[in-house]
Amino acid sequence: MNARICDNPKIASITIAGQDYPLNFSIKAAKRIIARFEDIDNVLATLADMPVNEQFDAIIWILQILLEQGVAYMRVFEGEEIRVFSVEDLEVVFHVTDIETLYTALAQTMSAGRIQEVEVEMKDMQEKNRIATPE
Repeated sequence: MNARICDNPKIASITIAGQDYPLNFSIKAAKRIIARFEDIDNVLATLADMPVNEQFDAIIWILQILLEQGVAYMRVFEGEEIRVFSVEDLEVVFHVTDIETLYTALAQTMSAGRIQEVEVEMKDMQEKNRIATPE
């Protein structure tokens, strides 16, 4: 994971061959992941319990979806045309020793939206409490 590729805190990035690419855990990405894993909340735990070969396949598959959705976001909102990598491309680009880094990138990307929402809820609660408190 690297510095933000755009101003949206829900768009993460990953460096591939020296260039930053966007990752987006969109609704479309979530739907595809749920279709394969059935439960979005336990995907990362499920990955950890898989045999290594299946882990590789699943991590690269999820990464490709997040990249595809990141590229789509950048095209729609930033007007940028960015290369979309295939699963096969990603299997060539990344090394076996990168798997922990990729797992971390997935975890951070998939939790980015949830963390932001919690922060907003806390700020909203504090604001409501401040307003509701008589002086």
